[in-house]
Amino acid sequence: APAAAEAGGDDGPAVAEGAPTGATPVEPTAPTELTEPAGEAPTAADALEAAPDVDEVSDGDPV
Repeated sequence: APAAAEAGGDDGPAVAEGAPTGATPVEPTAPTELTEPAGEAPTAADALEAAPDVDEVSDGDPV
């Protein structure tokens, strides 16, 4: 009997996880949309520009 109660407890949480799991697929959809516009130019361009800028600034500092 006690074992059954424990098993039931495990099943309870498992069911709760099932609900969030269904929402999980929806979450990736939103981040994906934001990633596309952010990665198209702002992120990539800023990252590439930031790298050369840092090198130039470093050279300017010692000079």
